Amino acid sequence: MGILRFLLAITVVISHSNSIFGFRLVGAVVAVQTFYLISGFYISLILNEKYQSYSLFITNRFLRLYPIYWIILLLTLFFSLASFYLQNNPMMLDSWFKYSKNMDLVSIAYLIITNIIIFGQDFAYFLGVNVFNGQLFLTSKYYAFDPQLPSFILLPQAWTIAIEFLFYLIAPFLVKKNYKLIVAFVLFSFATRILMYKIGFSSDPWLYRFFPFEAGFFFLGILAYKVYCRVRKLNIPKVVLHTVFILAVLLTLFFQYIPEVVKCVNLTQYFYYLIIFIILPFLFIFFKTNKLDRYIG
Repeated sequence: MGILRFLLAITVVISHSNSIFGFRLVGAVVAVQTFYLISGFYISLILNEKYQSYSLFITNRFLRLYPIYWIILLLTLFFSLASFYLQNNPMMLDSWFKYSKNMDLVSIAYLIITNIIIFGQDFAYFLGVNVFNGQLFLTSKYYAFDPQLPSFILLPQAWTIAIEFLFYLIAPFLVKKNYKLIVAFVLFSFATRILMYKIGFSSDPWLYRFFPFEAGFFFLGILAYKVYCRVRKLNIPKVVLHTVFILAVLLTLFFQYIPEVVKCVNLTQYFYYLIIFIILPFLFIFFKTNKLDRYIG
């Protein structure tokens, strides 16, 4: 599934820059939530078929993520300081230079720790900082305040890893549960999302940064793995697997041209999630021994 993940990653790049020959693909929100779904599938796979202990799983996940994160964090800090002293442009440290002197110790400690350990970076989107007393406060619209608390995060894109970590902590206790319980978790997560949307919590950060809402996508990934366990023993014709792959690519590339049936609930993106959920087990069967696909991913 490396090609699909590559297209989703390109989508996120596009969302922070410009379209490529007019193509925007699925958009950042859909791409991130599809990554959550795929993550649920992969984590279920490795917990059931590779790791025999919770500690081994957690340490492996952290060792795969933290070293590269800390390297990029240090490089960002270095170049920001160098830019400040050479060009008077603090880059990613701009908010720190402007506002940290007025912040209390609790606020500074939270921001320093979350920059180092990643945990809590998603929570920064639900907080504001009072510029007069330096204290943090809860808010449903972080972007309405200056400074925005996420601007103190040196690698702001890492908030998705913070959400992944939360799933890693609970995944070992869920992936081997009966599928009926997982279905119940999926329904509860999406029902809660719909309810909160109806009472006004339908904008960023509630769109894709609130873990209880996003957990539904991870749980869908767990269900997709359970489907895979059933279909992998079947003799599936190659033409079916090729068709599934082409469908995934075409849906991702031309998502922007799919007519929106119900604008108020953005039905098209949920249609996309449903199709990816259905074809995910077959995509994995198709590509599980493909070295090129793995390399691209």
